[in-house]
Amino acid sequence: AAMLRSERLQRSYTCLHSFKLDLALQACHQGCSALHIHQPLVKTSALLNPCVPEQGWPAERHPFTQEQLDEISAIKQRHARINLKTSATLRVNPWQASCHDLLLMKTHPGLVSILIPFRDRVDLTKICLRSLQAHASDSISFEIILIDNGSQEECTQTWVEEITKEANIHCLRVNEPFNFSRLNNLARKLCKGEYLLFLNNDIEFRSPNVLNQLLDPFAYPGTAAVGSRLFYPDHSIQHQGVVIIKGERRCVLEPGKHLHHREIIDSLVPLTVQEEFSAASAACLLVKADRFDAIGGFDEDLAVVFNDVDLCLRLRTAGGNIVVTPHPTIIHHESVSRGKDLEGKAWARHQRESGLLRKKHAALYDQGDSLTSPHLHHHSNRYEPAPPPPLSLGFVREQVLYTWQRSTKRGDQRPVMIFAQYGGEISRDIRKDVLALLRIYRRNFYVVVVAATPSLLQSPRSLSDLRRDSDAVVIRRNEGYDYGSWMTG
Repeated sequence: AAMLRSERLQRSYTCLHSFKLDLALQACHQGCSALHIHQPLVKTSALLNPCVPEQGWPAERHPFTQEQLDEISAIKQRHARINLKTSATLRVNPWQASCHDLLLMKTHPGLVSILIPFRDRVDLTKICLRSLQAHASDSISFEIILIDNGSQEECTQTWVEEITKEANIHCLRVNEPFNFSRLNNLARKLCKGEYLLFLNNDIEFRSPNVLNQLLDPFAYPGTAAVGSRLFYPDHSIQHQGVVIIKGERRCVLEPGKHLHHREIIDSLVPLTVQEEFSAASAACLLVKADRFDAIGGFDEDLAVVFNDVDLCLRLRTAGGNIVVTPHPTIIHHESVSRGKDLEGKAWARHQRESGLLRKKHAALYDQGDSLTSPHLHHHSNRYEPAPPPPLSLGFVREQVLYTWQRSTKRGDQRPVMIFAQYGGEISRDIRKDVLALLRIYRRNFYVVVVAATPSLLQSPRSLSDLRRDSDAVVIRRNEGYDYGSWMTG
């Protein structure tokens, strides 16, 4: 009520959106805490009230007149002078006329230290460095700290000796097993910059002044780290922010991943503006050095995966904001240098580090991501609404099509494990990582595989593989999902 009586509000507004915007930004300046009620309380329609925009396709999202757009800009600029750094301003977002981007006007915000771990594959690192030298910035000073993690090839050593003759390029050699967190923590001690840019050696800058665009969100004093939209080589989105998934083993969702069509991307406002997320990828992550030091850097128990998510979550806990910008054009040749964690020890490590992340941030995984709505689909990369909960069709039937059981030795004391498998309606193969997992489980358990994949019956090889790596096999129709398979087992 006090804010509504405030003399800071205008006597009139051209639209309801302007009034709510002015009120919300004033609340931010006064330090009011903001909560979001996820339940829909009001239904509005742009057809009935042209002053209220709907979040649909572009034609539906731009009902504002030029007069209204000018008023929205004026309100934001007025609050920017209060809430942003003195060297900051706003500019209209190129894709959303009613949205604005932060812009850091100061041409010399301080030195940026760029940390790049690598092991041989000098061809990748060369491309990365050439793109940095061509596109990093025309106005911002930077140094490059190469982190050689035990390279063996002579051509790598020759290239390092040559490239480090340049004044702003240095190399730290660490002959230890790969640990992304430790490598960057060690290299941080050599950095002189006010900002630390963590960069994979399979990153390639393709647009000018990337450092300027990564620094722009630091116009807001609360910004602790800035990530970027990253593209696959085919120019589909590889990364643009991380959403924490409540109560699920998969840990995170990456909105926009694999999206390619410009029309679809433009329809999703969070992918077209500088947006706050819970975390961002350290394949390209700019962090304030003092904030990085204040939380103790990367957690070295997270050697390969989720160390960036953990870092961002701890920065947020310490009061910082994580922002992802869509403006630079950056190609990420993802996992070209390290490979994928699909089986064996790499898969086991991936699962172990995933579990550690969930344990460290158990409260967040219990409550869900505060920056996204619980009404959104937890598996959708394009902000689709969650479907209604499934309705039971009645008691599940076993629907058994095939059974096999290995003869057992007398006195076998292994406890029984019932392993539910599903591979899609037309799948005729069992994934290699699943078979490897079954082999390990059989050392300690009597393994019963219940496969809700009838198409396996058309693949003698898959059946043979299953019999080899388990103690019993049941193939059934896919009814009741895992619960039906456990019941049958």
